[in-house]
Amino acid sequence: MKKHLFIAATLLLLGGCGRDEADTVPQLGPQAVTVSLAVRPESMTSITRTTDEETIRDVNFYLCDDDGAIVLHRYQTSPTLRFECLPGDYTLYVVANAHTGMGNMPAEIPETYTVPTPSENDDLVMTAMQPITIPAEAGTVLLPALQVRRAVARVDYDITVDESVSDIEIRSVQAMNLPTHYRPFVEGFRPSDFLDCELVAAAEDGSSVQGSFYMLPCCQGVRSSITSPEEKNPDNAPDDAACLHIRAVRGGKVLDYYVYLGENDTSDFNVRPNTVHTLHIRILGDNDL
Repeated sequence: MKKHLFIAATLLLLGGCGRDEADTVPQLGPQAVTVSLAVRPESMTSITRTTDEETIRDVNFYLCDDDGAIVLHRYQTSPTLRFECLPGDYTLYVVANAHTGMGNMPAEIPETYTVPTPSENDDLVMTAMQPITIPAEAGTVLLPALQVRRAVARVDYDITVDESVSDIEIRSVQAMNLPTHYRPFVEGFRPSDFLDCELVAAAEDGSSVQGSFYMLPCCQGVRSSITSPEEKNPDNAPDDAACLHIRAVRGGKVLDYYVYLGENDTSDFNVRPNTVHTLHIRILGDNDL
């Protein structure tokens, strides 16, 4: 006779309690093993808005077998998951802060789940994928804590005009080429649709502009031929690389500056999930940053 496992997965949730969706499979039997699983957010490179970036209010939990078939789905805001399944090897998929029960998605969940463009919500979508083995044993099986990572990057920028060129006035900054979608369970995913954010006006005296925004990952690779910051420009950057477009004026002359995001100041054009990009930009002349 096949043995069955009873699983109790404990989630560390910072939101309130609510009604849970039913399991997508019936209870399988009385022979039980209790399993405990904690879910918590992975640390970001740098965090200043901890309330928004740390909060987990709800969790969609999928358990998939070796064939990729979903054997169980739960949507839950309360802190404890309880369900039954057979011993064996599985893959856990977790989506936090979706704010809705995602339903019994098709078996191709890694290829189908898409994170939408970041909204003005008070929290961030977080995800995790973890292979696990459920043994057939008595007592409580305590699984290692499962960390969920934010499905967005945060960009902080501080743009100023150097005192030596104080006659330059910044008018606005605009984030450009931001992806409209992201599939966190697809390795090496590259977006195909992009948008430009609204213009952010500079200070009244035109000397500075500061801001922060969240964006979906935008990995556009490395251009090893770029060896200096001056070469990280529209002529050499990938067409879909994310950037800041700074508009300024100097007398009757209109100035345009482009600052491309990435993991260095030269060749890298990758913006990965769960990272913080801090840009301190100083305008030194008509064409100099």
